[in-house]
Amino acid sequence: MSTTPVRGQKIVAKEDEMIAAKKNFGYFSLLGNSRLAPEAALDIYRKKDVAEKAFDNVKDRLDMRRLNVSSDLSLDGKLFVMFIALIFISFIHNAMKQAKLYLKYTMQELLDELEMIERFERQGHKPQLGEMTVKQTDLFMALNIQPPKSSLC
Repeated sequence: MSTTPVRGQKIVAKEDEMIAAKKNFGYFSLLGNSRLAPEAALDIYRKKDVAEKAFDNVKDRLDMRRLNVSSDLSLDGKLFVMFIALIFISFIHNAMKQAKLYLKYTMQELLDELEMIERFERQGHKPQLGEMTVKQTDLFMALNIQPPKSSLC
């Protein structure tokens, strides 16, 4: 970066440093003290990553960052809901893997897309689902899950 009284500040990229940094984009190494095949080590690493992201998902989506509860029973209930949510996330991960949806979506993107489905309740009436998009219906089908019907709520 240089400054001149007439033209002000000028920023010039250091091309050689940018090229050197880009050289390692997309590469990483796993080091360990066990004798695993590279594919097995990478699979274990990715599963660990999925578990960490699942906990992050649960903390954000279910407001589980702090367990503000007033009793042990409330704590048990909140932890049970978190456990069930993690089971669902694990199921979705396996279904995404089998359907090769990770080629098009991240887990977060898929959950964000499905989270937009709305459920409406009116007193004296059955709950109803909002209209689902074709993309949402296709995602359910790709996950081998029957899409919910508005009349089944």
